[in-house]
Amino acid sequence: MKDEQIEALIAENQRCALDQDACQSAYAELDTTYRKTLARRTSLEKDIAANTAKHAAITTTLNDLTGEPVSEFHPAQWSALIDHAIVTEDAIRFVFRTGEQVRIALKG
Repeated sequence: MKDEQIEALIAENQRCALDQDACQSAYAELDTTYRKTLARRTSLEKDIAANTAKHAAITTTLNDLTGEPVSEFHPAQWSALIDHAIVTEDAIRFVFRTGEQVRIALKG
């Protein structure tokens, strides 16, 4: 949309005599807004790609675990499912990437 506004400003400047300082100021403002919007879009595209990859990893891991008891420790499964763990004196709380939490009491 900003690129259309920039093109319209350039076309108007070609059709009739405009105050060049005002035209340059308007162009600079539109260009700055356009560049910020483009940078935000690039950032969002990177976030989407990262979230898509994370979703694929979690889905693959869950599919691997479905219907089978876990008989071996696999670091890839652990890192795909668990965001972090909180260890206290009497328990460990696992926080999954989905936001769910599981508390395991420690026997002591």
